Parts: sequence; structure tokens; C-alpha cells
Amino acid sequence: MNRNRKNGLWLLLAFLCLLGLAIVFFGNAPVNPERARSAPGGPAGELTVTCLNVGHGDCTVLQQGGEVGMIDTGPAAAYGTVSSFLESGGVRTITFLMLTHFDADHIGSAVELLETYPVETVLIPDYESRKPGYAPLMEVLAHHADVRAISRNTVYDWGGASLRLYPAAQSEAYRSEDADYDNNMSLVCLLTFGENRLLFTGDAENARLNELIGSGEDWSCDWIKMPHHGDSEKKTGVFLKKASPAYAVISCSAAEGPEEDTAQYLRKKKIEQFLTSWGNVATICTGEELQVRYR
Repeated sequence: MNRNRKNGLWLLLAFLCLLGLAIVFFGNAPVNPERARSAPGGPAGELTVTCLNVGHGDCTVLQQGGEVGMIDTGPAAAYGTVSSFLESGGVRTITFLMLTHFDADHIGSAVELLETYPVETVLIPDYESRKPGYAPLMEVLAHHADVRAISRNTVYDWGGASLRLYPAAQSEAYRSEDADYDNNMSLVCLLTFGENRLLFTGDAENARLNELIGSGEDWSCDWIKMPHHGDSEKKTGVFLKKASPAYAVISCSAAEGPEEDTAQYLRKKKIEQFLTSWGNVATICTGEELQVRYR
């Protein structure tokens, strides 16, 4: 065998040996923790949920991994507050906007928001409203690429968070029995982020709360956005017993505040309450624990 060919075989054998050693030592190496954290289906970093001080109204901004979602937009008069908060966080686009129902204190800033910020997906309850802000909103949404009218229980996945949306199951009854039916048509949303569970109840009143209580769903949560600005509905206590939250956020103006019956009940059950009239309420979720504070 000539020397060059012999040397070539030795080099090939040496390469194969090195390759085998590499497989043994590096094939079972631990997964890069940065890649593991970004794997789909689980929390990626933190989720921050901020209920804004917009007076009598609801507006919640959710921030996760550089993306932003919103639940309701507050009244029209609060648009400056909402836009200032978004601008201070460097927000340029909004991944989703969920509107719980069509009362002015929940959708008043929606048209201006949609005309100012690119919003990828809009989630709305599937019903027609008689409220004055409904028609202008529908005109804007008619030109939007992705509007989803939720008519049945639906899951919307967003990064490491999952939003379970519950529309009114007895919508026909609400519309036939109550001329002002919008509150009970509210989309209810249970947001899960790892082990954290946050429950948004819109403006649900007695009839809707009764429906939720009898639905058989698991409403247990760490945190609840109280229904209807903290009004003392007869079914609120029963529903809170099922939900058993540690924290309750009440969206209200300084002039109104929560009804005293509601405040007393929360104190009695040792549920820590936060009022948006006292400032923005920020909830930081890690997927294992959460912290609530004014910001």
C-alpha cells in the first residue's frame, strides 16, 4: 500500500473516532435554557396585566415578551390616558383587542385606538347592541382583516398565555327579558399563564353570574376583575366562593368606589382588593406566583 493512501486511512479512522467521542459527550448535553424558556405552550418570562385608571370604565393592558394585548378600552374621554400608557411602554402594535361588551365605558376609545394602532386580532361577543357606540365600531371593524365574533366557548392562545372565552349561553333569554341586556352579554375570560389564573368578568349581573355558577366550569382563580365595577349583585358572593381568589380588582371612579356590601364581603373573606380609582393596578405573573401592586 502506498504511503499516501495509508496516511489517508489513518486520518479517516481518527476522524471517525473523534466523531464518536463528540456524540457520546455532547449528544446528552442539557438543553440550552434560553431555548427551553421559549418553547411553545408554557410561560416565557413574565406576563404583566395592568388595569388602567380610566374612571368609570374598564381597560386592561397585557404585556408579554414584547407583545401587547388589551381587554376593553375605557370610555372615549380616557383615550389620552390609554394612549399615554401605551406610548410610555413603546407600544407600536397590538396583538389582540378583546371587547367584553358594547357599553360606552368599555368600548368608548376602541374606534380611535383601532384607527391609531395596528391591531392584529379583534375578539368581540357575537350579538347586536342598541348602544350608540356600536354602529361606529362596526363600521371600523368592517374593514379589519381579523375580527372574531365569539358565539361559543373558545380558546385563544397568546404566547405562554391561554385565554378561555365564555360568551353568554342564554343570550336569547337576556335579550328578551331585559331591554338593557349588554352587561349580561359580556365575554367572560379566564386567562391562564402557567399556574396563574386570572378571571375577567366584564359587567356580568345576577342572571349571568347565576349562569356561570351553574355551568359546571372550574372558576377557581388567583385574581378576579370584579363584575360590574364592584356593584353588589346578589349572586356575587356565591360566585366568589366558587372562584376563591386571593386578589380582587375593582374598576371604578373616585366618585363612586365599590359598593359597601362588596367591600365588606371582600374584607370578610380576606380577599385583598385594589381599586383603579387609586391608580393603575399592575399584576406581575411568573407562571408560578403573582404580585399585585399599584403603579
